[in-house]
Amino acid sequence: MPGTVNQAHFDTIDPKKAGMDPDRLSRIDKLIEEDIRKGLIPGAVVMIARKGVLAHHKAFGVLDLSTREPMTRDTIFRVMSNTKVLISVAIMMLQEEGLLNIADPVSHFIPEFKVQEVISNTERMQTRPAETPLTIRHILTHQSGMPYTIVGDNPLKQRYIDQKAGHFNIFGYDETIGEYVRRIAALPRFNHPGVCFEYGWGPDILGRLIEIVSGQSLEEFFRERIYQPLGMVDSHFFLSPEDGRRFPSVYVTQAGGGLSLMESSEQSSFLKGPRKLFSGGAGVVSTTMDWLRLCQMILQTGRWESRRLLSRKSVESMCMNHIGSNYIGPGFRFWGDKFGLGFGIRTERGVHDDLESLGTLSFSGVYAPQFWIDPKEEMILLYFLQVFPHDFNFPRLNAHIKNAAFAAVI
Repeated sequence: MPGTVNQAHFDTIDPKKAGMDPDRLSRIDKLIEEDIRKGLIPGAVVMIARKGVLAHHKAFGVLDLSTREPMTRDTIFRVMSNTKVLISVAIMMLQEEGLLNIADPVSHFIPEFKVQEVISNTERMQTRPAETPLTIRHILTHQSGMPYTIVGDNPLKQRYIDQKAGHFNIFGYDETIGEYVRRIAALPRFNHPGVCFEYGWGPDILGRLIEIVSGQSLEEFFRERIYQPLGMVDSHFFLSPEDGRRFPSVYVTQAGGGLSLMESSEQSSFLKGPRKLFSGGAGVVSTTMDWLRLCQMILQTGRWESRRLLSRKSVESMCMNHIGSNYIGPGFRFWGDKFGLGFGIRTERGVHDDLESLGTLSFSGVYAPQFWIDPKEEMILLYFLQVFPHDFNFPRLNAHIKNAAFAAVI
């Protein structure tokens, strides 16, 4: 990764200084406006920075289709699974301090994970001991054997449902992350650790591990170690009523076209509910400006302004392939073809790669807030939505925006 920018300048928008074509950037605006007109999305915020200079930052559409309140550049989004990137950063910080190693078994810190069973017959609920201990690395690389979705209808799936385990929206539960992790630790795993890439909920376990190792709540750790140094002023686990005015509703696309309400902003667990469980898997809300600062720190190999949050070697490790000959599952190839410690990585041509450079990092959340970091071009693209595609076809929502953004590079 180059990381050549010494100081990022995000106060003003200057596409030419960023080395981007303003006329080509205007294509992005037209594409988003057309998607809104077609009823594919209610609104969006797009943000592009290159070489430490802000090239484009605009809001489109509305927060809610009924109130018609406009989307703004400081809209606070459910970043959902992008929270996992913060978990990766936190784990690497603790590894640098010698408090853990990503090769360590999780059971060293959370004893409930010492005995792990793997399902051998889903219908009869027969299990066998896991062939290898579950490690921190297994979870960071989604090779833990704990996927979000267990295919088919079977007793194992029903057991997870009954235990309210393995979901992305646990932040609404009336328990702490420690109570949740202890409760689900004994559930059988779907596969042995390290066997294959299965996108999963393990980072919630790492959220609790961070609390144990650091002696802080996950909320405190993120705030003191990441948000405050980066100036991420709008990033939180839960929202105040005042910030709720910048919070959009979530919509789901319909097979026949159009959108239907999935969750209104007023009824969201981020605003209402117990507000007790700090989910490391999908529990953070943030803005595009805040997330740009996090991405710029990664692009600059761990530096932000005069501070270093992570060493260059840690960031380099995060951005290299950690899944060997395994590949990211077909449903997640829009992140890349390989996976590091927190991101998908584009290492090959010909698989959902479009115009980004090889080495580009990407990740997203279930409601389609996605980011790309292209080290070769020193470019960051954020395209934040609050839409769930009914057919899980995320590229249909954002691939054209990504191509238009990279096509604007001079």
